[in-house]
Amino acid sequence: MNRTERGDTLIEIIFAIVVIGLVVSSITAAISTSVNGSTAHRQLVTGDTVMRNYAEAVKTAARTQCTSSGATWTAAYPAPGLPLGYSVNPLAGQACPNVTATAPVPIQVQLPNGTAKSMNIVVRTP
Repeated sequence: MNRTERGDTLIEIIFAIVVIGLVVSSITAAISTSVNGSTAHRQLVTGDTVMRNYAEAVKTAARTQCTSSGATWTAAYPAPGLPLGYSVNPLAGQACPNVTATAPVPIQVQLPNGTAKSMNIVVRTP
């Protein structure tokens, strides 16, 4: 047999398989991390949008339903409704603030992954 006709040794083949395995597993881990990060970011952004829409609905409900001190108001999430998996804290029978005062209202949104975002807004009787 000629020296130029030598094939690969078993050690070289095993080393090549190990290197290929490491590269493929690294790429798979990077793609998985990217997908998970993208999903979490999308949920946070959607949760922020849900919270802002609900805050506007709460302010509108207080402005339109509070005609005098001592009345109550109820807010509902605006149409077409909440995205699948999201929920907001219900606000029903809230007391209207005095005409010259404001009232803090806590708003909370539950994301599909179980995380809760909260925000405090202030409503007033017009």
